[in-house]
Parts: sequence; C-alpha cells; structure tokens
Amino acid sequence: MSRSRRPCSIPDCTNSAHAGGMCGSHYWRWKTHGDALAGATPKGSGIRFIENVALKEEGDECLKWPLSINQRGYGQFGHGGKTMIAHRYICAVVNGPAPSRTHHAAHRCGNSWCVNPRHLQWATPVENNADKIGHGTGNKGERHGLSKLSVEDVLTIRRLAGSLSQRELGARFGISQTGASMIIRRVRWPHV
Repeated sequence: MSRSRRPCSIPDCTNSAHAGGMCGSHYWRWKTHGDALAGATPKGSGIRFIENVALKEEGDECLKWPLSINQRGYGQFGHGGKTMIAHRYICAVVNGPAPSRTHHAAHRCGNSWCVNPRHLQWATPVENNADKIGHGTGNKGERHGLSKLSVEDVLTIRRLAGSLSQRELGARFGISQTGASMIIRRVRWPHV
C-alpha cells in the first residue's frame, strides 16, 4: 500500500510537503529569505555583490552577506556552474589561494555571515577552532547540539563524586556510568 504525502501548503504548488508543511523549494526560500514565495536570486548577483560591495569595503564593521545562506549559516552563490561559499571565495581573492586543502577561511570577527575582506584569513583547523573558543562561537559543552548536561550539572557531578557512585551519578543525570567517570576525570568537559 503506497503512502500518500501531504501537498505543499503554498497555494497552487503541486509538490509534496517536505518540511514545515512546504515543499523543499518553498521551505528553503522561507529558511534563507524569510519568505516562502521569494523569487530566486538573479544570476550573477553574488559576484556583483562581491565585486561592487565586499571587495570595496574599507571599514572595520562586519559586512552581512545579503543573499542565500547554506545550512551552516555561510553565504553562498552560484558561479561557473558551481555553488561557492562567499567568505571562502572572498578570502581567496584577497589573500590568494588557500595554503592547503585543509585550511579554513576563518572569520577574525567570529561572525559566520560576515564577508568583510578585512575579517577573513586562512587558518588551519586547529587555529580556527581556537578562534571559535576565543569568540565563544564553538560548540563545546552546552552549545553542543547533543549535550544532555549544563555546566551546573557537570560541576554538581564533580562535587558529588566522593559521596555517590558513578553509576548513581549517571542515573541521576541521565548519562552512563562511563560518562560520569569521564566527566569526573575531566576527559569530557575539560574546559569546565
């Protein structure tokens, strides 16, 4: 028996609903532009913005990418039949090609949406992760999408470590005995 799918909630759209009651195209427009009925970005808009605005930027303020963004929050645009990441493209124009395939186009400002050439530099993954910690934009601890614990929980686990068993601590905080052990030994949450 085939399962029928709900239609897209946008009037006159014949596609099946994908997310938020909308088809993939309408949902993506809503997510990136705030309007499910927004039209597609005209061809060449990304390059025109880069050449006429971003590369001519002389100030030190962040410059927000005004066009499409990807799921990670980075500006993107089409060029030469490929989807390009805006800040990486600008970093290459301003600073030359990446020193290696593993180098990141790092934001000195810590804002993933910024395309001010003065804020972009090539960095190794280790350097970029250190910057994220300094900017407070990393995903350690509570900021990690899979985290079950808060900083307060971690401190409580460590404080109670002598009076309760690791198994009891794990049960109390919804983690395993091994997880409690790793927190106590600072293998997990070492920054706290």
